[in-house]
Amino acid sequence: METKFALSWRRDSSEGVSWFIRGIKPDASFYGEILFHSKDPAKRKATFVQDSIPQSDWPRCQRFLETFASQSAIEPRQCFASLWRWSGTSMSNGVLVYQYNLGDERDSEAARQFRELTDILEKRLSDKYDAIA
Repeated sequence: METKFALSWRRDSSEGVSWFIRGIKPDASFYGEILFHSKDPAKRKATFVQDSIPQSDWPRCQRFLETFASQSAIEPRQCFASLWRWSGTSMSNGVLVYQYNLGDERDSEAARQFRELTDILEKRLSDKYDAIA
């Protein structure tokens, strides 16, 4: 069964662009939603996204994701971003495998790799930001 990853960015409900990437697949494709979160409901917008991580970046992303492919579940805590592993046809069997807070990369190699992954994704997602501005 194919392992996929889900990534949630800006989980703290602060105003700004947040992502919920529901599936990062073994072929480097991904899909999910991006949204602009605001306390003002009139400013909230969302759009579906579907793209692929560039093949030049995929090996680095794969190495990071492979680190979490068989890792045990961790307990949820307050965080800015999170990574979940899942397989099959439903995210209902998802396992929380990593949590990130802004600044963690100063002291953690895993956090630096996570930021590398999110930076790569953001390059692919940023051209969609106009749809939610």
